[in-house]
Amino acid sequence: MSLYNKPKDMKTFCYSRKLAHVSADGEKRVQTIEEHCLGVSSLAMKFAEPFFSQDISAEIGLLHDIGKYSDDFQAYIRNCSGYEKIDNAPIRTEHSIPGAKVAGSFYPQFQRIIEYCIAGHHSGLHDYSDLASKLIGAKQLEGLPQIEHHTIDVSKVMPHLDEMNFHLWIRLLFSCLVDADYLDTEKFMQPDKSDKRDKKDNLATLRDKLETYLAKIRGTANKTELNKTRSEIQDRCKEYATKGTGFYSLTVPTGGGKTLAGMQWAINHAIKHNKKRIVVAIPYTSIITQNAEIFRQIFGMQNVVEHHSNIDESDGQRTDERRNLAAENWDAPIIVTTNVQLFESLYSCKPAKCRKLHNLSDCVLILDEVQTLPVEFLRPILESLKALNKLCNTSVLFTTASQPAIEGKISCNSGNPSIDFMGIEHIIEIIEAPDKLAVKLKRTDIHFNKAEQSFEELAAAISRHRQILCIVNTRKEAKKIFDFLPQDESTIHLSRMMCSVHISKIISKIKKRLENNQLVRVISTQLIEAGVDLDFPSVYREESGLDSILQAAGRCNREGKMKANGKVEVFRIKGSQHYGLIGKGIYALNELLSCGMDNPFNPASMKQYFKQLYGRVNGFDKQGIMSLIFSTEFKYPFREIANKFKLIDNIGTPILVNYGEGEKIIEAISHEFPSHELMRKLQRYMVTVSDKDAENMIRYGRIRKMLESENFSGIWVQNDPKLYDDKAGVVLDNQWIKEIYIK
Repeated sequence: MSLYNKPKDMKTFCYSRKLAHVSADGEKRVQTIEEHCLGVSSLAMKFAEPFFSQDISAEIGLLHDIGKYSDDFQAYIRNCSGYEKIDNAPIRTEHSIPGAKVAGSFYPQFQRIIEYCIAGHHSGLHDYSDLASKLIGAKQLEGLPQIEHHTIDVSKVMPHLDEMNFHLWIRLLFSCLVDADYLDTEKFMQPDKSDKRDKKDNLATLRDKLETYLAKIRGTANKTELNKTRSEIQDRCKEYATKGTGFYSLTVPTGGGKTLAGMQWAINHAIKHNKKRIVVAIPYTSIITQNAEIFRQIFGMQNVVEHHSNIDESDGQRTDERRNLAAENWDAPIIVTTNVQLFESLYSCKPAKCRKLHNLSDCVLILDEVQTLPVEFLRPILESLKALNKLCNTSVLFTTASQPAIEGKISCNSGNPSIDFMGIEHIIEIIEAPDKLAVKLKRTDIHFNKAEQSFEELAAAISRHRQILCIVNTRKEAKKIFDFLPQDESTIHLSRMMCSVHISKIISKIKKRLENNQLVRVISTQLIEAGVDLDFPSVYREESGLDSILQAAGRCNREGKMKANGKVEVFRIKGSQHYGLIGKGIYALNELLSCGMDNPFNPASMKQYFKQLYGRVNGFDKQGIMSLIFSTEFKYPFREIANKFKLIDNIGTPILVNYGEGEKIIEAISHEFPSHELMRKLQRYMVTVSDKDAENMIRYGRIRKMLESENFSGIWVQNDPKLYDDKAGVVLDNQWIKEIYIK
């Protein structure tokens, strides 16, 4: 079937063949606009089927490159590709905006939606006001063939659309277009690369692999009460997998095996309801690799894609190009990613980030450690999950040892009804009696010490333990306690003043010393709190929110090997004051304690804690995202939304340090601009410090800037050899900074 009718007057064409792409392999192979648009349309239609939007998606694909019919673009592509020498050819030309203007005019009912997608398929979704201005000023296209008009039927998707998820529908259509455009272009321009996008194992095969793995564990594990309970939890998850698409929670105390149990539920649920993949979102990059490695061992390397900012592409275990390609659009049966990557993509405007969104349709989404979701963005996060469920038939599983209160009405008790909102209407709890399970798996006793202690007193108390983990709220507190302890191999410091590679190495060292029953005393910030598989007989935790305290308790007697319960001591630091969410969490905890909370491990205690916490926050949408996505006229400020929805504030200055291979990287970038692979690698050797601390370092010459240019802001790198310490990471309060640095 031809996409275009014959033009009435062939004289309107400057060229007999209208080119979309010319190969860069020296053979000057050409792909016509019609060939490309038909290919994109076919893929886009397929991608949109799960959310009943194949007609409009197909039409957007058919029309997305009609701007390339212009004489200017044809002269440009022929000349710049070397296909044909064209005198006075333009250096660059815009085809998306003029094409969007024409395409939108063909379908007035869907005009704005089509314009958003086509205008942004290279540069990203525009703010409406900016797009409207660009469309008015767009150059009129001439020489167009007569375009066949097709019927667009959206009747099946309409019942799933409302004012809160319409923006996501546009992003999903945009995702279908962008991914289809990339894939069809890649197939023509880079066929070898395209061929590497091979098919992965289906979920039924992966289920068999999981069953084999679990059977092996059960056969070799010690016949302890803990392992018996873990097996019972897995069986319960398998049983509940048959229930319908919706929201589920798996409330299992730390050490109860919720990672494997959650996957047991997810893979069986996906097969039962014909879902395509499982996406596991984890809050911290510090623990994501640990979980991804477990899944790779079970399902095979080719079936698991690990996608986050700290991937080291030079690591031999992650250089598989097939998995790198799958990370671009999440086209794999199992994706392991971060909350930041997931939720910022759902509110993004960039083609590369939005490209994968359509693959969240008909999937199972596991949100691990759900209590870590930032309260300031809780409403737009929960609204996005409700939209995925309603529009994309996505099932969501919340897994945690400390389930937050996200079901029903969520209120901060401000008296302002515009701040309060409806969370998830109904969440099905998989565990029959979470409170009884909490009692059954209780392996620690928590003591709340209300007396304030100095850093020196805390260090003395820690020194009396042979193996102990102490977790504090800030980097400075961790460093001060560490400085009072004996500076030998048994005293270990962990904080974000260390680069990611250093942190991973230190955690491995801690595990080894614990396994060998060696003396080990660890002073850490919260980075060690969730998901890091460590087992200490004693844990000290600075006063914080109840969720953080329970996470810390999960590092104590984790495997239940002690004859008596492990000991968790919650302490206060003399003169220490905490503000923001930490301060509010402490206040909420003390309210519960004053009311006589008898069992902090009881899920009911956790729900009461979160209600107390929510009652003290200023709101659940600090950037006003919800007001921006609500538009009866579809006038969305997509770029403004993306700029405001940042789960991690980019506050501070990243510094490339010379720990490990960091020194070689600094040397390498002093000679030439780093490749994409090297840029990804150097992220693992960076430490972010406050802007104030960075200013002091600049003043004393402790850091210097490299690669600064007109188009690149540059990278700050370590200049002072004493800036980074092998035990403490970046050292801020060094006597050396009071001296003048002379090289």
